Amino acid sequence: MTFEFYVEIATRATDVRLLDLLRFPSSLSSRQGEWFARWWSHGKTRRMNTVEREMVIQKIASEGCNELTLKWQLNGVPAVVEHIKVASASCTFFPSPASMLWAEVPLHLLKSHSEDRARRNFRNIESVLTRDHQLPYPSTLECFLSLETSRQRLGDEELQKASIKWLVACMPKSIARDIFGYACLHGTCRRMLMTQSLGFPEIDRLGAQFESLYPILIGPRASCEGLAAALYGRSEVVPIPDSQTAVLNIGAVDVKAALQDSAVQAWIVTRPEVPDRLGPRVFVTPPKTK
Repeated sequence: MTFEFYVEIATRATDVRLLDLLRFPSSLSSRQGEWFARWWSHGKTRRMNTVEREMVIQKIASEGCNELTLKWQLNGVPAVVEHIKVASASCTFFPSPASMLWAEVPLHLLKSHSEDRARRNFRNIESVLTRDHQLPYPSTLECFLSLETSRQRLGDEELQKASIKWLVACMPKSIARDIFGYACLHGTCRRMLMTQSLGFPEIDRLGAQFESLYPILIGPRASCEGLAAALYGRSEVVPIPDSQTAVLNIGAVDVKAALQDSAVQAWIVTRPEVPDRLGPRVFVTPPKTK
């Protein structure tokens, strides 16, 4: 059985631990496929193809980047974790301008129109450092994954539980202490990055609170347990070992109704009262699994 899985993970770590975010999922650490990397750094678009993800990570560690896309294509026998294996992966890393990995953005115009458009975009992102915020601006990794399970005819409820076990097992341990985010089957909950959907000072509340309510939430164990209590038995807290972080499993059918509960809303970041042209950020009923 093949199914799609979307994950968005953010961290406020600004030091070398941030590199571990690029090691998710950890099950792809050996030579089972080929990595296609594309990143922007110091005014240029750079590329690398390799069977070793660590080569890309070390390159980013040495020169920094402003955005990195990693695509993985299977060409061997993948590792199986919790009876799940990865068929393909596409991840984009958005480093925080406050982090050690943020590359210096040129001030001068670039000859290439496309490169200069990217330069202006990253200069605009840098402006977040001038905003009023109390905590480091987060770095974000978003992944679109195609997963396969050896178990057949799993319903979405069982598939979600299996995906959470896989997610926990594939989370690099050092970064697991300082992450928050969300995930969902089939990728239908994705609207925009958490940092794009919120302004300041709302971004400071991420971690202690959640950006919105999704079937799979990732955050501090205390926050997951607090929201679970507000959900009155409609969820399950799955701790990430050796950390104070957990994953909260919520029944997909309960998400929309739970958003109307004031006790649940207390765990969601409150947005300014402005018209939302995109509509409420709620989970969309997924299509059938392949």
